[in-house]
Amino acid sequence: YPLAAAWLKQNGYALHEGNWVPGELVPPSMESEIEKAIREGRIQKGMTTIQVKTAMGVAPDSMIRFATNGEVKEIWIYDSSRIIVHFSWKLGDDATIVKSISPLAVTSK
Repeated sequence: YPLAAAWLKQNGYALHEGNWVPGELVPPSMESEIEKAIREGRIQKGMTTIQVKTAMGVAPDSMIRFATNGEVKEIWIYDSSRIIVHFSWKLGDDATIVKSISPLAVTSK
């Protein structure tokens, strides 16, 4: 019942493994920093391309990819969130991970 659940939460109880228990008896979450960022819709260094898409909920608005000296760099641009995500990896690597995140500069006309 939503009203009962709201009352329990308001009074310090938490739902743990299907049971309402006092909040202080719930063990700390074993959630990783990346899992937490995905849940919160944030991007952070070390995420894979799949994790970024999951966190953002959409594919990037545009992508740029280029390769130099055995390294591939990819830039994802999210216009609505005003961010640029930079990936890089060595040729032959399995994982593509975020190297940096930067704000998308606003230009005036």
